[in-house]
Amino acid sequence: MIYRKKKYTSLAAVLITATVILLILNLALPFDLRLQTIAKIAPYKSLDVIRYDNGEIEARYYYFGKNYGLFSFVPERGDNFEFKTSALNSKKIGSGDTILSIFSDRLQHEIIKLEAELANAMSELIISETGEKPQLIEAARYKVRLAEKIIERQLLQFNRADSLYKKKLISSDEYETYKYSLEQSKIQKTIYEYELRNLMTGSKKEQIDFLKSKIRGLKNELENLKKGMINIG
Repeated sequence: MIYRKKKYTSLAAVLITATVILLILNLALPFDLRLQTIAKIAPYKSLDVIRYDNGEIEARYYYFGKNYGLFSFVPERGDNFEFKTSALNSKKIGSGDTILSIFSDRLQHEIIKLEAELANAMSELIISETGEKPQLIEAARYKVRLAEKIIERQLLQFNRADSLYKKKLISSDEYETYKYSLEQSKIQKTIYEYELRNLMTGSKKEQIDFLKSKIRGLKNELENLKKGMINIG
């Protein structure tokens, strides 16, 4: 029994000594960092912007070689793309730097339209608070007539787009754009008609409250549209 105990003790001592020697050799000898097999080296972080044949633009965000985000966008006719030359010419692009901005033609038109409506509503508010009601009634009638002309023109455009879409000559996105514009114009005409009725039957205070509410709504809609402008970076 005593002999076996000494044998096991000697074996443990040999193993410990061998382990210590291997550790010392590993620390002393240089490592060979060359890859001995086929491998793919991925960057720590990366952003790939890809444009496909159908026009779709895709941005993939990678972290430690894994895809942690995906952004997909299909441009419409008239959209503009602006690359930031300062970012492209720089050797380093930091987190949060914008390298590409996409300006939607439809959003730009909507923003311009809403800004004009906002300016008009603010002018009406000033007149309502200080001016005469007959002037506002005439202005409201003019807006209704103008809205009717816009709807007539957009209805012709939509009918033409509908015919082209059925023949598969335009995309569904372009067709939906014409449809959306026509629907928005009809809604706007309804609002103008309501304004006219309110002017002809409502009190001055009601009209002022309505205009203030309209201005708040236009400001919120403008803010949401501007947030919809696309930046990649």
